[in-house]
Amino acid sequence: MRRHTAQDGSKSSHSKNIKAEIEYRKRLSQQHLGIQHWFDDHKNSLDEVFPSWIEPQIRWFDDLFPRLKEGRQIDRFLEVGAEKGHIGIHLRNRYGIKGVCTDLSVDTFHMATPIVQERMGVREMPPLASADVHALPFRDDSFDLVFCFSSLHHFHSPHDALGEIKRVLRGEGIFFCSWEPMSPLFGQKEAYGSEVDSGVFENNYTYFEYRRLLGEHFGSVKTVFRKAPPPASPRHRNGIKTLIRRFVPPWIIWAQQVVLRGSGNYTAICRVD
Repeated sequence: MRRHTAQDGSKSSHSKNIKAEIEYRKRLSQQHLGIQHWFDDHKNSLDEVFPSWIEPQIRWFDDLFPRLKEGRQIDRFLEVGAEKGHIGIHLRNRYGIKGVCTDLSVDTFHMATPIVQERMGVREMPPLASADVHALPFRDDSFDLVFCFSSLHHFHSPHDALGEIKRVLRGEGIFFCSWEPMSPLFGQKEAYGSEVDSGVFENNYTYFEYRRLLGEHFGSVKTVFRKAPPPASPRHRNGIKTLIRRFVPPWIIWAQQVVLRGSGNYTAICRVD
């Protein structure tokens, strides 16, 4: 594991990271809402964010949701690192499952989440809570599903955070993480950009480091390798690149993402039992 922000594991270091994360998310929401431009490496409007970030994540979640359930009842969910809360909103409205979306940034929830909900065209909003994944304000055995998208690699103390996630999960609970950046085995994939420059903490994991980290907390860890999330339109579903990917053997995808190139989408389904 390689870290890209100077860390000493202390409470003061964690506190500095929280402050940096909150300020960064606030500015990112302002940029996405067209209030002020802060970062050259991020989108400038929700018109750009929806097709490139929100909609692909929702399609990916829907594609994998049957594998999350596998015959088990999911009555309550918890989303950590929810940012704008679009996955939790989708889960509440499409599947009728109650739950809570948490994030460090209350500013994002106040500014962006209501607009995202309106644009998604749905009525139900799950409760939103500002909370740190390292100290979740929930009782033991409270949720059937805990999940995060592109957040695990930002956990300042990943073992503490995963311990909290496991604590609030019920006996047959599921932890699902996805869209996590993965470094190749050969050659370091350096983190860069406005997040790191702003002091936001970032871990850099390979496939095996993710597996080892998650395996220390969960009895079952299944890594999901998919060639791509389902394309949005029939035109893209039948595009030449999509058709070619359908015939690529799975071991080539594994080798490309794990060994050679890395990936922006490490996905794992973890079960307590």
